[in-house]
Amino acid sequence: MNPIYKTLTLFCLTSVLMLNANETINSNKVLSLNDLVQMALENNHKIDSSKYKEEAKKANIDLSKAGYLPTLSLTGELAAYDIKTKTSNTNDPVNSVTLNASQLLYDFGKTKASVDSSKQTYDASLSETHALKNSILLSVKQSYYNILNQHQLILVAKESVKIDSLQLEQAQEYLNAGVRTRIDVTNAQLQLSTSKLDLVKATYKLKSA
Repeated sequence: MNPIYKTLTLFCLTSVLMLNANETINSNKVLSLNDLVQMALENNHKIDSSKYKEEAKKANIDLSKAGYLPTLSLTGELAAYDIKTKTSNTNDPVNSVTLNASQLLYDFGKTKASVDSSKQTYDASLSETHALKNSILLSVKQSYYNILNQHQLILVAKESVKIDSLQLEQAQEYLNAGVRTRIDVTNAQLQLSTSKLDLVKATYKLKSA
């Protein structure tokens, strides 16, 4: 297995086991491949981080589109004018409010280029999340089927040890009866030793899978 995939898988499966151990023990539920995949996807912090990036990139698209929208500005003025004449002296307050609106007509494609760039960045973030999910999915499946295969190899190795043990007993009985030679017993012993070694190897591979 690829070292990167193996590391990622171990992280995923470890997280799943730590987060769900109590529930699994209490319910005695046998987890399927789909269960493991779902747990790995739901409890992976890299996927959460990638989704947050997606949301940020999507928000940048709306921000880039703001260049197409009209802009409004509001200004106010409050002043007092002292008007003096021969017959009177008047102090009149004056209030004024000014509303200005502007609309972008053409900026030589600058706003469109900004929007297109934001969309491309957002699409790239979607692809990144999709690739990450596929990587986790592949890693979990590889580990799952590898473990199943190792279990099967252990069963085969145990059966071989059982059969070779019976053959050794039979060879010993034949030797005692004088119908077989010592070499037959020795060969049976060697075959049994080989089967036991295969069982040890299969067990070790399962632990290191």
